[in-house]
Amino acid sequence: MNKVSFEHLQNVLVRNNRVTEQSLAPEIFQTPLDCKYDDPLLGCGHIKSDIIRNEVILNITKTVFPSDTLIENHFLEPMVAMYFMVGGKASIEDMDGNEIEGELKKGECIFFIMPAGQVNFKMFKEVEDHHFVGVHFTFDSFRRFSKAYLDRLPSDILESLNDSTKFFNYRLRIDDEIKHSLEMLLIKRYKEETQLLYFESKITEFTLFFFRNLADISSDDQIDAIENVHLSLSNNFIVPPSIEEMSKQAGMSQSKFYQEFSVKFKITPYQFVKELKLNHAKTLLSERKMQVMDVAYLVGYDSPEGFSRAFKSKFKISPKDLNSN
Repeated sequence: MNKVSFEHLQNVLVRNNRVTEQSLAPEIFQTPLDCKYDDPLLGCGHIKSDIIRNEVILNITKTVFPSDTLIENHFLEPMVAMYFMVGGKASIEDMDGNEIEGELKKGECIFFIMPAGQVNFKMFKEVEDHHFVGVHFTFDSFRRFSKAYLDRLPSDILESLNDSTKFFNYRLRIDDEIKHSLEMLLIKRYKEETQLLYFESKITEFTLFFFRNLADISSDDQIDAIENVHLSLSNNFIVPPSIEEMSKQAGMSQSKFYQEFSVKFKITPYQFVKELKLNHAKTLLSERKMQVMDVAYLVGYDSPEGFSRAFKSKFKISPKDLNSN
C-alpha cells in the first residue's frame, strides 16, 4: 500500500495552496486552503477548506489516488469530526493502527470524537473519484455550536467530550435529506461572505442530522431485537427474510433497522447473509467435496458464475481450485 507521511502532505499543501496564507497552522485543516495538486504519492486532486466560525472548519476533498494509499495526519488537540463519503471508499485508523468502524463507503458518514494524536486515512483505489465532505470542530467550538442540544445526547458522548482521552464514534447511512444538502453544498457558489453564511447553514443542518440520530441510539430493547434478528439470520441464511420482514421482526422502520444492525455488528444485513453463505459453501466444498454448481445453488446463488466470483473475492481462491485440493 502506498504511504504518504504527514510531512509530505504538508509540503504538497503549502506548495499548492492558492489562499494568501502560505504557511499552515499546526493543525492542517485550521488553515484556509484552496489547493489543486498533482503528486506522485497523493495523486491528482483538489482540497478546499474554509473556516466557517472560529475553530469550525468545512473541508471538501476530491482526489484520484494512484493506488491504495495510507495518509498520515496528526491532530495536536482532541477534535470532533463528521465525514460524509460522497464517492469512493476509505477507512480511518487511530494512532495504534486500529481501524475505526471498518470501511466507510459511498453513501455513509461517520461522527467521531478523537483524542489528540495520529490518525491515518486509508483510501482505497476505486473506479470513481474519492469525494468527501468533512466538518472539524475543536471540543470548545463543538460545545458552543451545539449548546442547545448537548443535554439530549447519550452519556457516552458527553463523557468523551469531558475526557479528552476517550474515543467515541458512530456510523450511519446518509439519508435522502442529507444527500440533497451535500449535493447542493458541492454545486452552490456565492460571493465569499454569502458563501460562508451558506456553509454555516449546511453545517448546522448536518450537525442536527447527527444529533437526531445520536439521540436515538439503541435502547436495551432495541439491542435485544437486533440480536434476535441476527440469530434468526444465522439459522435461515439460505433463503433469508427481506429487509422489510427483518425490520418488522425487530419492530423498527427499514432504515432504522438497517442502521442499527450495521452499527451493532459492523456489517450490513446483506453483507452478513453473504458471509454466511460463502462460509457454508467453503465447508461444503472442502469437507464434503460437493460439486461447485450444486453448492452454488444450494447456498442460494442464481448462477455458478456469480457464486464463483463472490467466492474468489472473499477467499482468494476459486471454488473449483479449492475443491480439487
